[in-house]
Amino acid sequence: MRFLRMLLSANVVVLILLMALQSLSVAAQMRRNGPGPGIPGHPGDPRTEAFIRKALQEQREQDLVKRAQLVVAGPHVDIFQDGLVVDPQFLAVTEDAYGKLEELTGRKFDTAVLGPRVRVFVSTQIGISHVWRGYEHPKDPKGIVFLNPRVYAGAMAGTDATFIHEMAYLIMWKFYSHTLREGIANYLAQRIRPGAGSGANPAGYDWSIKVPKAMTSYLGTTKEAPRMMTAEPESRGVYYYASYRFVKYLVDTAGMEVFMKLYESRKPEDEFPKLYGATRKEMIAAAGM
Repeated sequence: MRFLRMLLSANVVVLILLMALQSLSVAAQMRRNGPGPGIPGHPGDPRTEAFIRKALQEQREQDLVKRAQLVVAGPHVDIFQDGLVVDPQFLAVTEDAYGKLEELTGRKFDTAVLGPRVRVFVSTQIGISHVWRGYEHPKDPKGIVFLNPRVYAGAMAGTDATFIHEMAYLIMWKFYSHTLREGIANYLAQRIRPGAGSGANPAGYDWSIKVPKAMTSYLGTTKEAPRMMTAEPESRGVYYYASYRFVKYLVDTAGMEVFMKLYESRKPEDEFPKLYGATRKEMIAAAGM
């Protein structure tokens, strides 16, 4: 019996040593090859930082939705407040935008996917106004918009159209080209509120801005824009302006319905000659960029 216990103990020790060696082997492989897809790596790894940012944003959004107070409900839009008092008259402003977005695009809000109502949350905890999940919205589409106090105040004063820009993301929630998405959101905001500030350009648009050639290579494509173009404030403003300028030219040239065919295409780069009789690069040049 004693011999049997000693033998079992020895086997356990060997098993533990084998498991430890296997763990060391896996760790060494991860250091050589990096973490697998979707697995965050060591601190400082961009994938780790992106993973943490995403997780924190999701938690903040969920907490805000739970604690915010309903101010007023309309036929299509519900208004909520968090940390400030929102004027119930804001409902009329958003309902008007809702109707005009449908009219201008010829599309209806996808209530089957987004939910039956658009929910607008105005909160002191919001830095940059955005839709639910931000750039990740198509992966978890909900009819939710988060606005900061500055954007809300500008909306009420008639000087800011960011709330329209964000609502446009909802009606155009399924997209394949980020530049076309940003461009049409800004275009619709300017059509409904001409000259108002919008998104990354709160002071409106300076048409004398020079768009770098490197940036035009993304216009009308499915390429993901580098983070420096969408996160760094100055570059982000130019990126949004270039997207808006290009989309405005496309809509002015052939109308909204033709543009919507481009927007809804999985490979918009291939559609320019069919829809506009010119290549993407030729259309960018014709738009003055």
